[in-house]
This record gives sequence, C-alpha cells and structure tokens, in this order.
Amino acid sequence: MENELDLNSIFSENGIYRNDTVVLHIDAGVASQYKNISNENKINHLISELKNFFNDSGTLLVPAFSYSFTENEEYDVMRSVSKVGLFSEYFRKSKGVARSEHPIFSMSIYGKNQEKYLNSNNNDCFGPKTSFDILYHENAKIVCLGCSLDRATFVHYSEQANEVSYRYLKNFNGKVINEMNQQYQMTTSYFVRDLGIRSSTSLKLLMKDATKKNKIIKGSFGRFPLTVITCQDFHDIASELISKNELSLTEEGNNEI
Repeated sequence: MENELDLNSIFSENGIYRNDTVVLHIDAGVASQYKNISNENKINHLISELKNFFNDSGTLLVPAFSYSFTENEEYDVMRSVSKVGLFSEYFRKSKGVARSEHPIFSMSIYGKNQEKYLNSNNNDCFGPKTSFDILYHENAKIVCLGCSLDRATFVHYSEQANEVSYRYLKNFNGKVINEMNQQYQMTTSYFVRDLGIRSSTSLKLLMKDATKKNKIIKGSFGRFPLTVITCQDFHDIASELISKNELSLTEEGNNEI
C-alpha cells in the first residue's frame, strides 16, 4: 500500500512552495503516520521528504535551541543537545544540515540560504541581524506542523521590537565550541520575561486576528494540524495587538478568550 501522505501536494495546497524560506516547528509524532516504513526510520523518512521538497531552491530552518548559556553550560555546536524535541535532534544530525553558533537559540539550516543564517548576529537573540531578524526581512514562513502556533519563537522578535515592559534584556556569557572545534568566549543578550506576571506566550488573539484578516492558513497533514503564516504578517498583527494591549501575546492578555 502506498503512503497516503503526499508532502509535495499538502505543502503546495497550503501555500508552502519549493523556493520558500520556512522555519518549521514540528511534533515528531507527525512521522508516525507513514505506512510501510519501520518505526525507527519514520522521522528520517520525513526529513528526507522535506529536504527533497526544498532541495536547492528553498531554505528550511528547524529550531535546535540548547539554552546553554541560560543554564551556565558551554555551547558545543556539534554536541550540545537540542532541547526542543526529538525531530529537532534527528534533523540537526542529518546530512547537509548545519547548525548556527547561537548559544541559546541555535537553528539547524538546510538549503539555498544556509550561509546567510549561519552568519547571523549571535550577540543578541532577537535583535538586528539575528536569525529572527533575517527571517523577518526575508519574509519567511512560520510553519507549525502537529503543534500550536504558540510554539513560534518568532513572537519574541515582535516583543523585543515593540519593547514590551514585561520582558527585559539580560546578558549571558559563556564558551562556544564551533564546528571546527575552535573555542571562544562570548556574550549574548536575551529578552527574558518577567516572572512576576503570567507573561508566557499565548497567541489566541493573534490567531483570531490573523484568521479575520485572511493572513493565516490552517490546514492538515494527515490527522495533524498545519498552520502557516508569514513572518511579516505575524509581526504586523502582533505589533498592532501590542499597541492596543501590551499583554496581547501573553497568557495574562488572553485569559478571557
């Protein structure tokens, strides 16, 4: 029996194209849907499908966040484990993928513009010339596959750009060991949240506004949800919401929805 999931068709039907730049947030359980493939090979099969889709035309980024400096650990590009899921670990170790040197929010990158993201600013997490800033200026697509849009770390780019008061810049220092096994000390600033309020992310209001404005695509990948929004649309809507109510992107601001 043929696999019922046709990634090419599903992506195209949901506004994802081969020459796009995509930052992908994904639950590894999505791969469980593939039939006639052994369980231990299902995630690698999905990774292969994704690489074949973007190939040399597009760029695929998958978060490989280690949070190393926030935990007083050195960051080793090749050895520091991604703390954001099983798929992330499989992807960062796969052929042709390179990992950025950011000691908190590293990205695993495959495809055409890999070097652009590898050369991003690592002395800040979400500010100018960081990977998130490049995603914005390239108008990349945020794709959430099998998970909520709340997983979209890009939200912190919008929060920092709008200088929300429930977050503040804090410097973290440590040692980085790069792909060539070279070591260096560095400092990066992270727009951390104020733990005194319910400032963890909730994007119900953003989803509602984006849907009303036809700026978001909500589809499915088999039995799992698929959500697509461009970084610029995300940022525009987020900024508008913040201007009306600074807490619009937090649990505190979404608790009545």
